[in-house]
Amino acid sequence: MSMARYHYTRENENGVVLYLESEPAEDAMDEFDDEIAVGFSGNGYLSFWTRCRKAAEALPNGLKYAAGGRCVITDTFTGEEKIWRVGV
Repeated sequence: MSMARYHYTRENENGVVLYLESEPAEDAMDEFDDEIAVGFSGNGYLSFWTRCRKAAEALPNGLKYAAGGRCVITDTFTGEEKIWRVGV
């Protein structure tokens, strides 16, 4: 069993309110022959990010816009993280 390529968390002062992992079909979009797209630029990442954004928008406003909230996407292949604040 392989690990998902991307992990997404949305947190607020009470902990994690949303956690998603990329799906095998999304991961496969970033593979070209024996090479893997890096740098949060592949079609798989874009598909995953779109799914995360839709899931976050579906959260109740209290969770979606909590002060001090933060989002993190981790690329498990490179260890790189994208971090941004929400609700500030």
